Amino acid sequence: MKITFAGHESKGAWVLRAKQIAPYLNARLDPNFTNNKCDLLILVKKPDPPILKKIVKSKVPIIWDIQDSWPQTLTNNLSQSSREDFLNYYSDLLDKIKPKITISATSQMKKDIEELGYKSVIINHHCRKDINLNPIRNDFNIVGIEGSPIQFGNWLDRMTNICSKMNLTFKYNLDTTKDKLHLFDLVVNIRAHNGYGAKYWKSNIKLANAHGSGTPAICSREQGYLDNACEYERWADTEEEIIAAIEELRPYEVRKEIHEQFLKHKISIEDVVKEYQNLIDSIK
Repeated sequence: MKITFAGHESKGAWVLRAKQIAPYLNARLDPNFTNNKCDLLILVKKPDPPILKKIVKSKVPIIWDIQDSWPQTLTNNLSQSSREDFLNYYSDLLDKIKPKITISATSQMKKDIEELGYKSVIINHHCRKDINLNPIRNDFNIVGIEGSPIQFGNWLDRMTNICSKMNLTFKYNLDTTKDKLHLFDLVVNIRAHNGYGAKYWKSNIKLANAHGSGTPAICSREQGYLDNACEYERWADTEEEIIAAIEELRPYEVRKEIHEQFLKHKISIEDVVKEYQNLIDSIK
């Protein structure tokens, strides 16, 4: 079977869900779908309209790895929308693409897609390849955060203020292609958006990286994190909850135990490739 990955090459998901996985499946990387001679197309996120039009016209069977493929810009951020508006957006896209099956990032995403009339399976994100292990230092000094400023909103300023009052250093990694988690004593996975997409469809990726590196994590109560929790995470959606969780994580012994438990729940790329292969085999 000739398999092609297509999608939005400029997005981080392309690296995780196409570039890194394709070699394991002997698949071709063709983000702009320049060559439609394949038996199966794995579509990652959502390509630009002209490319999507070409894909639909080709009538090649499609597995759609949807990811967070909705608009997420300063002027148009569907992460903030209601459930009705959010699902209307995807109902139109699903009817246009007509995938053979979709890949969901969360349990709620799978349920929603199936209610819209399409088959779906959950395949979670793997952690960064060759991720550095967090050494878990005796001293507790650095609280970190990773991701896009568009997602964080005013949490960057709020976290700076919280850490300043607690005599801690706050650092952020805006380029998540670079592995910096091992430099943090604690990572906070939280975002400013609280719409339906942000809360129920965002993936587990930040928690996967915390697990893979053994970095203690405070997470907001998003579906992707809740689905993949191992009972050693700390949960927070408010400043008060964050402060309480930080205090709880100060002791070395607490962080060391979390480190060990997180590593037991690491999702590797090999784990994810097996799930992709099982999915492909099921629809041959």
